[in-house]
Amino acid sequence: MLKILFFSVFLPNLSFAGTTVFFSPKGGCEEQASQIVTSSKTDLEIAVYSLNSPTVVAAIKGAIERGVHVRILTDRTQAFGKGNLEATKTLASLTPDFRVHSKNRIMHNKYAIADSKKLMLGSFNWTRSAENSNDENCLITDDAKVVQAYENRFNEHLWIANTAEKSNAILSLKGIKIFRRSLASEKDILLARPKKGNGSILDSAKEQTFSTGH
Repeated sequence: MLKILFFSVFLPNLSFAGTTVFFSPKGGCEEQASQIVTSSKTDLEIAVYSLNSPTVVAAIKGAIERGVHVRILTDRTQAFGKGNLEATKTLASLTPDFRVHSKNRIMHNKYAIADSKKLMLGSFNWTRSAENSNDENCLITDDAKVVQAYENRFNEHLWIANTAEKSNAILSLKGIKIFRRSLASEKDILLARPKKGNGSILDSAKEQTFSTGH
């Protein structure tokens, strides 16, 4: 028991089969958040309570610019706080798939999934204080069953319950400029994006139209 406690306290990260654990402050969690974003090639789902890390925001911007389909859900109270407002403005202007939550009291998740293959989760918010000041933890895993469980939760609950319409209304009330995409560019993106799973291009089009709030 003492050996386990020693290693948990004094090692910056621990690795197991397919899983790596990190601890903050300054133990690598912010770097891992940035890496899971930059490693994504097609799809990235983010559900994070609080988000203001300039490093991670820059990584998200880069992912969007290289064509990754990025969906972000964050807590509405945190999104408009003094420390997070600039990040909220930036991300809302970059993608129509940035949402603040509207279902349940708070959106307290802290996880992200890249390409349905890699998952980051833990207590670590994607913030400067979490990286530099707080006792936090994060875990990176490629365990297929665990990744699938978290992705299902995102797709089947979080993204459905916290609608684009309600999010856009909340953002607009706060004076946040919302990204708008023309229908022509939406069609171009849908045609260029390969089909995923057994879904058809028509299914993808319906999903994309819903997510933009048009």
